[in-house]
Amino acid sequence: MLVESKPWPSMPALDLEVHAPRLVTGREIRVIGVSFGSEGDSLVFDALLCGAPRILFNVASMPLAVVSKESDGHPIVYGVDGMLTDGGIDEIPLLPGLPDGPIALYRAGLVLGGDFRVQAQTHRVVGGIVYFSLHCRTEKGELVDYDVASVAVDLIRRRPDGALDIDVVATTDAGDTHKQ
Repeated sequence: MLVESKPWPSMPALDLEVHAPRLVTGREIRVIGVSFGSEGDSLVFDALLCGAPRILFNVASMPLAVVSKESDGHPIVYGVDGMLTDGGIDEIPLLPGLPDGPIALYRAGLVLGGDFRVQAQTHRVVGGIVYFSLHCRTEKGELVDYDVASVAVDLIRRRPDGALDIDVVATTDAGDTHKQ
């Protein structure tokens, strides 16, 4: 599981892709990254970032127990071609620049059990889907949201007051790095 939030240190070294883990319910969560693998009891998604040396940056994680598996035990994770039509992110714009401001570690409680954790700066709900995003500044200085993960609202637990069970559990102390 992701346990701390770190600033996004550099631009991706490889093209990012949409990964869609198939959950035991047949639904999916979508995450942008270059690779995924298991670490302990979690499925972790990474982005390879430029630098010397290159850095694998943890974008998101979820419990392996909620992910459907092949007969050999490997988690079922689809690429763009295998994704369902109602899971959120369906195309990947180029990351327009480095994130502007601190990165937070979000924890979303899953109805299936455990938490979905994602490194992002904000989240919003649109059409029954929660999108987690980075604020990136373009070369022209415009601030745009870049979606790094999405999950259907009905896959997230509700609190007694009806609010979605989503919290920020850690935030970097880095300030805005691309102020005009």
